[in-house]
Amino acid sequence: MTEQAGMHEHEGAQNTQPPAETGEKSGAHKEEYLPKSFVEQLIKDRLARQEESLRKSFLENRGVESEDELDEILTAYREAEEEVKDEVERWESRYNELSEKHTELTGRLTDLSSRYERALKSQALQQALLAEGVRPDRVKHAIRHADLSSLEVDENEEVSGIEQAVKSLKEEVPEWFTSKEERRGIPPAPQGSGSSKLSHEEKLKRSNLANLRF
Repeated sequence: MTEQAGMHEHEGAQNTQPPAETGEKSGAHKEEYLPKSFVEQLIKDRLARQEESLRKSFLENRGVESEDELDEILTAYREAEEEVKDEVERWESRYNELSEKHTELTGRLTDLSSRYERALKSQALQQALLAEGVRPDRVKHAIRHADLSSLEVDENEEVSGIEQAVKSLKEEVPEWFTSKEERRGIPPAPQGSGSSKLSHEEKLKRSNLANLRF
């Protein structure tokens, strides 16, 4: 009896264990996942709403009522931008042409100014050389030999430095110049004749005799 009672107790203890959970209840504890396509659509819809909100805010901040109006404004802007770009290119081309012409004319003007200034210097020097008794056949040689760069021309076209230029020529090539006596018609005394000691009156007499010769 006792053994049977113990067996009954053991069976009763086993029967007191909680019943096994059914499949429906056990599934409640598993993690559930949404379909990927559903999640992607949610994200896409959310981004579209945000984009629409930003677009409306953008249009309102710029006083535009619709996207069509904005498109018209952008189209007109692009057309005007192209016109301005073409106009700028035309003016740049014209500017380059005028710059080249200006450079050419400036070079010609500089050359003409230099030549005119040299002509003024040569003319002033020639007059001074003739006044100082340069021989006529040596005038051009004297002008070429002179340092014209030492002469200056002012705004009134007056040439300065002539006296020093003539003085330098007389020191460097004195044979190109006649003496004062020769310019007054007194012939030069023969070399070695001792005539360099003639008095002024005797030189004048010789000059008069020379004038009487045919």
